Amino acid sequence: MSTEIRTRDRWSVVVTAGLGVFMAQLDATIVNVALPAIAERFTVDTAAVQWVILGYALPLIALVLPIGRWIDGVGRRSALLWAIGGFATAGLFAAAAPTLPLLVAARVLQGAFGSVLFVLLPVLAATAVRPAARGRAMGVVMTLGPLGGFSGPVLGGFLVEQIGPSGVFLVNPIIGVVLAGLVALLLPRDARLTLPPRDRFGEAGLLVTATALVLLALTLTAQGRFGWLWLALSAVPVIVIWSRRSYSRPVIGLLRDRRISGPLVALTAQAVALVSVQFLIPFFLTDTRSAGAGEIGLTMLAIPAGMIVLGPVGGWLSDRWGAIPTALSGIAIAGIGFVSLTWSTDTVTSWDVALRLAVLGAGTGLFAGANTAMTLSASPPELMATTSAAINMARQIGIAAGPAVASIAWSLAPDGVAGLRRALVVSIVVTAVCFAATAIAARGRPVEVSSGRVPR
Repeated sequence: MSTEIRTRDRWSVVVTAGLGVFMAQLDATIVNVALPAIAERFTVDTAAVQWVILGYALPLIALVLPIGRWIDGVGRRSALLWAIGGFATAGLFAAAAPTLPLLVAARVLQGAFGSVLFVLLPVLAATAVRPAARGRAMGVVMTLGPLGGFSGPVLGGFLVEQIGPSGVFLVNPIIGVVLAGLVALLLPRDARLTLPPRDRFGEAGLLVTATALVLLALTLTAQGRFGWLWLALSAVPVIVIWSRRSYSRPVIGLLRDRRISGPLVALTAQAVALVSVQFLIPFFLTDTRSAGAGEIGLTMLAIPAGMIVLGPVGGWLSDRWGAIPTALSGIAIAGIGFVSLTWSTDTVTSWDVALRLAVLGAGTGLFAGANTAMTLSASPPELMATTSAAINMARQIGIAAGPAVASIAWSLAPDGVAGLRRALVVSIVVTAVCFAATAIAARGRPVEVSSGRVPR
């Protein structure tokens, strides 16, 4: 699609995009609180009920690349309205599901529509403003996203108590109606949607297969069954087949550009490090302090609180100072948070842990918007949605790998304190990789993408 040259910044569109990310992030966290109630309702164990989460994550990883390349060739307003409607409808199906398999199927469908939102909304925000204001736009989006994650556990707990587990799936249909109205009002009419070419379905099938194998391996590993890690290797031949197909050329061309591949590697590393700590801190507090759910929940809120405080600051600094220095500063602050957590002992208070998590969250907030801004700014305009898809895929891979990395470190330690410290050492090393990858991006030069047009 041709890009529109703007003479003024449309911040109402940026806020609308942020509201969409808020909705998608809310859905990712609000369901976690309801998992015990869902397991009780359907009389299933923890291993089975976790597929309510994994079913949503599968298309978020597997479908974003083919969806991103499809969006590069269709009207954004039409695609966004279609995705919002599908996302909200799938939420209604999930609320009404009478069995766990039907609930998981509804979550897979919701994740498929959610992948369109995650790809399209950052692009919408980035193109609604001048390049000089792109950092601030990403700061707004990356602030509203964590706010959705911040609200999810609190709102989810209330709805489970008042309505039951189905109540958590009814929130986003309501938000979806508001969001669809704003999109219809603010965005000009564009071309009608067209179906993707047939080869996109083959691409989606390959990526779904590879992602399912990796997710299954990581899930079994997170349960302490480390022998299943080999299953992830089964995805390698599938990825090789994908890379040899013509539809992979634009993506491979983008990855040859260090200004894009560097931030993507950094984003994956940052997600692994952050999610590892988010996964283990509740176990650490339970093991050392016998903390209850309320105390753990309040402690963990320090991470999104820190992100919300420094997210807008990161956007402003990206525009004034530069995205790469801002991202490097965020990584350094997050690294300080990781290091400070290694000092935790079995006598540490939840308040102390929360302060250190807030530092970690602040660094993450500074990094997130700058990372997205620098990646999208390096993208060819005609492949911006594909680049946004790669950003989301990199993030989701890190989110999926984090619990497995944390579980391995925890299980090999003699106690909770040692387990947390081992996981933190891994997180610090991964954060160093994040810093190096971002620094390498500063030395990158534009690379011509191998495919001269967006396949339709």
